[in-house]
Amino acid sequence: MKLYAPFFALLLLGLGCGADTYDSQGSNLARGTDAEISVSDDESGNHRLHVEIRHLPPPSRLEAGHEFFVVWSIPDGSTPQHVGTLNYDADDRFGELETLTPYKDFEVLVTVEEERLPATPSEHVVIRREVSHD
Repeated sequence: MKLYAPFFALLLLGLGCGADTYDSQGSNLARGTDAEISVSDDESGNHRLHVEIRHLPPPSRLEAGHEFFVVWSIPDGSTPQHVGTLNYDADDRFGELETLTPYKDFEVLVTVEEERLPATPSEHVVIRREVSHD
């Protein structure tokens, strides 16, 4: 049993600093879309936010004249904060973003936008998910 103790100690340490992962389905605007959102600790003291979305139709098919998928972070009691634009591959219908946030409890919102850097989120919501990182 003594031989296994270091292994189990390392395993438990690894579990404490892992990512919290959340699955989400697309809104009525993007039925059939699936998202995986993960939040993990970063060595800088912030939290790493990783968003992957599959089966995502092109923005212009969801809303005419729209070109971008924008990701927002909404901490409790605060206004939405632009955290980035999805790297979107229309051929694979796949979007991804990795960024840092100072928050560990917040709502992730992905919207379809006409501009890459809008001041506020549009009403065209593709994904909405509450996350809480321990």
